[in-house]
Amino acid sequence: MEYLKSMLANREAVVADTVITYDLPVNPISHVDIDIEAALSAAYTQATLANLAAIFDKVEVLFKGSSVISLNGADLMAFNAMLTGRFPPVLNRLVSAASETVARFRIPFGRYPYATVECFPAVRKGELQLRLDYASAFTNITSLDIVITTCELPGAVPKQFIKATTLSKTPVVGDNDIDLPLGNDILGLLIYGATVPAGASKTTTVDKTKLLVENVEKYLHEVRWPLLSQRVYEILGKDTTEFDHTHRENVAGAYTQNAETVARTIIDQFLANYGLVDFDPLRNDAYLLVTADRSRIWLRITAGDTGAIRVVPMEIIKIAAG
Repeated sequence: MEYLKSMLANREAVVADTVITYDLPVNPISHVDIDIEAALSAAYTQATLANLAAIFDKVEVLFKGSSVISLNGADLMAFNAMLTGRFPPVLNRLVSAASETVARFRIPFGRYPYATVECFPAVRKGELQLRLDYASAFTNITSLDIVITTCELPGAVPKQFIKATTLSKTPVVGDNDIDLPLGNDILGLLIYGATVPAGASKTTTVDKTKLLVENVEKYLHEVRWPLLSQRVYEILGKDTTEFDHTHRENVAGAYTQNAETVARTIIDQFLANYGLVDFDPLRNDAYLLVTADRSRIWLRITAGDTGAIRVVPMEIIKIAAG
């Protein structure tokens, strides 16, 4: 076996509020890397990870017009991290004016890069497309270039690939039901809640969660937000949790003894709004949520406020032999 990497776009200039579509290769694909090269707008003003993620209103992969991947930039970063256990790199975090910060958005079609058993299968020319919907404006960024690189696996005959699309909900305070897709096994549910505990406030958009399969509680009898949020950091490990921290230093114009101010890192709690319901904790498919032959499966989320909720089911799509 061998893999083949090639550029789909080579430092193309990005125009805000546009939608660009590319035809993806016909060979089986492990993943697609989207590198954003962002020129910072001012000295000592970093483009945070949230700023970089907000470049994309939506990233889509379409097969014959139907969505295989459909996520905004922030959800794509979080989805990739939860699926693969790796956080995307951000390079050249200098803060001089016009510094070029490079952020990678990876679209994975399997849990393990280069795995021939779990990737997107071969297609005919024009059947598989990448569609990028750019935001109407960018924050702390003056200009953008994009590099898109595909990783093909010629000759691979995969058995399955991963699908991820977004379910959105504007909740009422109290119980809210979100129906999950049926027919495919589900690896996990990535959940975004607009409000999370901060300072003295304990208010949480996704306050409590339970899972019902045909009106019977399964997996989650009832759990609070911290359990779902902590699973994110369990998967990513110590190195990534250390991104979310603060430095205390004295940056007053005139020196004041023992004075402290807080300077946050570039990631700055980026993942704090995400939780995960993990149906593959052992990474051996032993606990997958099986949805075939079910009439209804849904999350019941008790919301603490009316902030936005997004749920991304990570589905395993089986490929029929022959």
